Amino acid sequence: MDSILFLGTTGELGTPTWWTFLEDGRKAPTDAVTYMEELMRGETSIESARRQGGVVVIIPAHVLVGRTYKPCALDAFETDTGFRPDHSTKPYGVTCLVKPELKGHPELISRSYRYSDWQSRLKKIELEWLQPSV
Repeated sequence: MDSILFLGTTGELGTPTWWTFLEDGRKAPTDAVTYMEELMRGETSIESARRQGGVVVIIPAHVLVGRTYKPCALDAFETDTGFRPDHSTKPYGVTCLVKPELKGHPELISRSYRYSDWQSRLKKIELEWLQPSV
């Protein structure tokens, strides 16, 4: 029987999903605004995080092996985005930041999936709550 925990999608079906992961020895910021700024999200996302906080969905890496690619210029989505392609030999992109006090994050892209598509390969989906900036 399908679990209610596996309802929903990684993003809007038919569109790409952006992924990040924590490099060894690094923790994500505990407040949602800093994390949104470090991921170079737009002002709408940052303001929403400021008011409501946020949730990080943690997916085990084995679920996405062979299903992601390094972002390129065509993945910017908007003309005024802060995204810049990473031209290094790394197998992933890195957030290009405008504020020097912030730290960039690795970036990968895949198509969007229903969580239920992964149910046979997952025992649980972990969530991490990020505090709002009240």
